Parts: sequence; C-alpha cells; structure tokens
Amino acid sequence: MTRRLAMSSGQVASSQLPIAKDRLPLTDHFDKKAEFKRWLALFFIERGKYKITEKGYAELAPQLVRQDTHFGEDNAAKERSTKREIARPLTRKEIKEAVAAKVEALCREGKSEGLLDEGHLAYKADWKEKGTRVTVIKKLLEFLGASPAKLDELRKELNELILKAAREEKTDAKRMQEVLDEIRRNFERIRRITADDFNNVSLGGGLLSKYYNSSIYLALVEAGYAYSEDELRKDARTGQFRTDKLYPWEMTRIGNWVDKENRIAAIKWLVWKTKKDPREITKDDFRSSGLEGLVAGRYKGSNYKVLVEA
Repeated sequence: MTRRLAMSSGQVASSQLPIAKDRLPLTDHFDKKAEFKRWLALFFIERGKYKITEKGYAELAPQLVRQDTHFGEDNAAKERSTKREIARPLTRKEIKEAVAAKVEALCREGKSEGLLDEGHLAYKADWKEKGTRVTVIKKLLEFLGASPAKLDELRKELNELILKAAREEKTDAKRMQEVLDEIRRNFERIRRITADDFNNVSLGGGLLSKYYNSSIYLALVEAGYAYSEDELRKDARTGQFRTDKLYPWEMTRIGNWVDKENRIAAIKWLVWKTKKDPREITKDDFRSSGLEGLVAGRYKGSNYKVLVEA
C-alpha cells in the first residue's frame, strides 16, 4: 500500500467537509456508537485479546484457602505425611492463576458477553493482522449505513456479468443496471466516512493514525473499497476506468494537487465519466465531480490549462 498519494496530495481533513443532510455522523447516534464499541470489545475478547480487571479478580477469585503442612509441603503429599495441616489464604499469584483459568473456561462456554457486562474484562486491541483491520473497518462501514457484505456479493455478480458480456453470451442488461445502481448507493455511503467516525469509536489513534497515516483513503484501499495509486494510474494509462471501487477524488476534496500523474488521472476519469469531448468539459462538470479544487487551485480557474496538461 502506498502512502505517497495521501501525503503528497494535501487532502483536506475529511472531518472539515460539510455533512450531507441524509447522513449524520456516528456521534449523533449514541446508541449505534455504544453498540459498535461493544461489538469491538467482544470481537477482541473472543479472540483472547483481553485483560482481567481488578473488579474481575476481586469478584471471580475463589473463596478458598490453600491446605499446606506446617513445613510447607504440598497438599498432594498429605497422604504420605503425618505432619499437621494448616490453612492459609491464597497468594496473589494463585488467585490470578485461578481467575485466569476460570475466565478462559467461561469464554470457551460463550459467556464472554456476561464477563464484559459485569466489568470483569477489558479488551486489548491488536491491529497487527491485516484480516483484523479489514474486518473492523467493514463492521464500522456497516454501522455507518453501508452494506459491505452485500457490496462484496454485488461486485462478484457484476464481474460475472461483465465476463459473460465479454464472451458475447446472453446477459441480463436490466440486472446489470440494478447491480450497478446498488453498488453506487453503497459507495455513496462509504465515501462519506470521516476521521471523526474512526475517532468517535476509539479507532483513531491505534488504527487510523498508526496503520494508515490518518488517511481514510488508505484505510479503504486496504479494505478493498478504494483503488490504490498503482491501480488508478494503470486505469489512466489504459483509459479503462472502473466503478467497483472508489478513486480518491471521489472520497474527499483534494486541496493541493502536487502529483502530476494523479492530476492527469483525475482529468481523464472526468472525461470518461461525462462521456464528453474534452473541449466540452465545463466548470460545472468539475464541480459536480468534486474536482473544482483542481481547477481553482492548480490552474487558477482555467479549464483550458487543465485539459492541456492531460
């Protein structure tokens, strides 16, 4: 995964963008926010990524005493010993071992939810595995109103329909359009995700910042919902743009288009999208496609200069 695009393009922080009226941030839905945090905690706990709280040790500690001889021999040897036995409280180490074994057994029995609710466990986030990161990002998208699982199915179906068409087999044109429309609706939700959505559910520092350089775009690239820099440049060279992922300029307003190749790719994409002769591209076309910053900033409002470079 490349970080150059997110860093060199000077993207405006997505949290500064205006919020669409039909989609409020996760912070305005406290119940959904709490529900996601609960899911996240259980996700890690059920994978053994947890720590036992002080409350857990206090309430789950066995109310027992250890039977020893007065010479400190283990109880297992009592049948071989005639020495007098004495009782003593369990040591801190013994309590921790006993509670850890009990928690492990309860988790195996599917009772981790109760342990969490009682405050006996706290989860420990571990983002080293790509599969973990992708699973959590997809779950966040689901809580934000998208349908990642359905989207993955639709993209697979679209690829099959495209292959059938390429082989000149009979293809259901109506169904293909339905699939495209549903994919578009899902991506309309996905492209609005912001850094605040990560921060508000405790995914900002450990996940977004550390693994994606605070770039929503890079997070979606790894999750499979945005084209990488290599992919978008290849599409620009071939002129064969696609719709089964997002291009970075479809997600956020890019304030400083430093990289020439990325500027050219975005312009070629606009020509492809509008199906217009380049000479017919207007400022409204740039504006409606989220590329007005390219014209206004880099080319001082000149459509002509934009198209000449491309």
